[in-house]
Amino acid sequence: MLERVSSKLAGWKGRLLSLAGRITLTKVVLGSIPVHTMSSIKLPESTMRRLDRLSQNFVWGSTAEKRKQHLVGWDKVCSPKTEGDLGIRKVNIMNKALVAKVG
Repeated sequence: MLERVSSKLAGWKGRLLSLAGRITLTKVVLGSIPVHTMSSIKLPESTMRRLDRLSQNFVWGSTAEKRKQHLVGWDKVCSPKTEGDLGIRKVNIMNKALVAKVG
């Protein structure tokens, strides 16, 4: 799953998209690829942290060769749009909600 998310995000060169485009693509990829797995099992903490790290690096335009400074804390980025933030979902919260939904 990590490889699939990484390849989807890496397939789109982050430097070719605007910040809004990178945010939208991150929401789509995280909202589709890991959902099936997360709805049936609770992911390990290390996997959830790696998914969040992939998202952070893609949104801010960091690559393996070139690290960029993250302009805002990830907690702020993951706050709802109604609070004036970007509305990206944290993987651990999404995983808890999906596992609870299945029951």
